[in-house]
Amino acid sequence: MVVEYVDQITGKHSDRAEFQRMFEGASRRKFDVLLFWSLDRLSREGALETLQHLNRLTGYGVQWSSLIEAVP
Repeated sequence: MVVEYVDQITGKHSDRAEFQRMFEGASRRKFDVLLFWSLDRLSREGALETLQHLNRLTGYGVQWSSLIEAVP
């Protein structure tokens, strides 16, 4: 199953409806992997906040991958 989470507003804040829905799904293990185009498409809140979001996903057991940035 594939689910797409798309917010039509800026990624500068984490109170976006689809962003929150994505984390709700992650916390319930409704998906195993989150793919996003680039880190700045996931969040534009700054480096620390973005890393916290990624750590939160990892804590839920969800793998993640950016299609632009290489992850070792």
